[in-house]
Amino acid sequence: MPGLCRSQWRIGRRHACRRLFCCGLAAFALLVLPLLPACRALAADVRLIDRYLQAYYETGKFQGSVLVAGRGKVLLRKGYGMANLELSVPNGPQTRFRLGSITKQFTAVLVLQQAAKGRIRLDAKIAEYLPEYPAANANRITVEQLLTHQAGVPNYTTPEFMRTSSRRPYSPVELARTFWERDLDFEPGTKFAYSNSGYHILGMLVEKATGRSWEEALRENILAPLGMADTGYDHSETVLPHRAAGYQATPDGVQNAPFVEMSIPYSAGAMYSTVDDLYKWDRALYTEQLLPARFRDMLFEPRARAGGPAAAGPHYGFGFFIDNWEWPGLKPVRVTWHGGGIPGFSTQIARFPSDGHLVVMLSNRLGVNWGEAPRGVAGILYGYSPPLPKRSIAELLYPTIRSRGIEAAVVQYRELRSKQPDRYDFREPILNQLGYLFMGRKQFREAIEIFKLNAGAYPESANVYDSLGEAYRAAGERETAIRNYRRALELNPKSGTALKALKELEAR
Repeated sequence: MPGLCRSQWRIGRRHACRRLFCCGLAAFALLVLPLLPACRALAADVRLIDRYLQAYYETGKFQGSVLVAGRGKVLLRKGYGMANLELSVPNGPQTRFRLGSITKQFTAVLVLQQAAKGRIRLDAKIAEYLPEYPAANANRITVEQLLTHQAGVPNYTTPEFMRTSSRRPYSPVELARTFWERDLDFEPGTKFAYSNSGYHILGMLVEKATGRSWEEALRENILAPLGMADTGYDHSETVLPHRAAGYQATPDGVQNAPFVEMSIPYSAGAMYSTVDDLYKWDRALYTEQLLPARFRDMLFEPRARAGGPAAAGPHYGFGFFIDNWEWPGLKPVRVTWHGGGIPGFSTQIARFPSDGHLVVMLSNRLGVNWGEAPRGVAGILYGYSPPLPKRSIAELLYPTIRSRGIEAAVVQYRELRSKQPDRYDFREPILNQLGYLFMGRKQFREAIEIFKLNAGAYPESANVYDSLGEAYRAAGERETAIRNYRRALELNPKSGTALKALKELEAR
């Protein structure tokens, strides 16, 4: 090497290597070391989330698939329990679940896409787009009122309708005829009342504006552009890989869910999807891939108060509830969320736009209470440690009542509440629900004893005395019913059911 002997070159190379190594260490210290505590915290969060969800599964409150993202990055995607109990197929991220009312946010986006193109005006009366809709109602309802559940359209998915008509196929217009000539429940724009009928009409509007079926419009305008290959309209007759079977929990055990013809939920609730595809959906809603920013932001603007104090949430936007979730010791966090329920399935998606967090929970077992789980999972992301779920005390009492009678169940309840108060869920609604189960079966003595246990545990609750009064009234014990209704009114003078019952009982 010209001008440099071999030994000098080797020494120089060693010094250069040392400098590079030292620079590398410095860069590691500056860039990577500060991230290690966050990485360790993140790993701890994932373990805590999994432990929390595993407890929901082990206590019989949840089976399904979950995806949790923190700051836009997937932290956990996992299945719990079985997608098919009879074939022992486990749930996983690839499992396809019916979404129920999560479908509504997709319908809302389809409507806004047409609004962005000038084909639909949100302030227009629906008579402008649906001339076949009876004019007496169509000239009173705007598109925006349908989107926000403020149209007053009677909800078609009543228990009576589902009991008598859930197996029959309908065209969109045929189904609309079951409710469109009925009187509106209230003057449009004056109240909020959740209505599947409103989103059914929106599906019809999409078909008019696009010249395509709602299913085709969904696929062409949302699913294909986002690569949501595992999402679609769930036709029962289609052979669908990785489809979860739907179940419902009953006091007597888990049963197959009743059949529902999927033309009935239509644009209000007929979709299926996976947790992975809903993550794609969530990410797209932060971009302008589906909608220009002005129209996209409309989805999440609080427009209709959906309950609670006027200044607080929840409110409803277009296809989303907008609320503030909070946990002990932490500031409230804005969340846009929606749940879904359809025979055999229960679902929820919760988005936290300020931090890019996401919780998706899709369950193929209806009739179990896991509604607080998404809030608990989100709380972990914000540094809160939620209490683990407990097994319902009703699950123990019910078989005892059936096999050994109510007296044995009362003894069992008192013993467990005394000796194992932290192991089981003894909350007031648990026993109340069990009591009404026996009320429905006209087993009034059992219902009375259950409500009495609840009154002993929650003596300051007006609701437990209202329930006890109802049970005594059904059993024909008028004076005892009156005493309990009066106690309910002492605790809550605004109790409408107690006031009404007392007037009827004392008028005799």
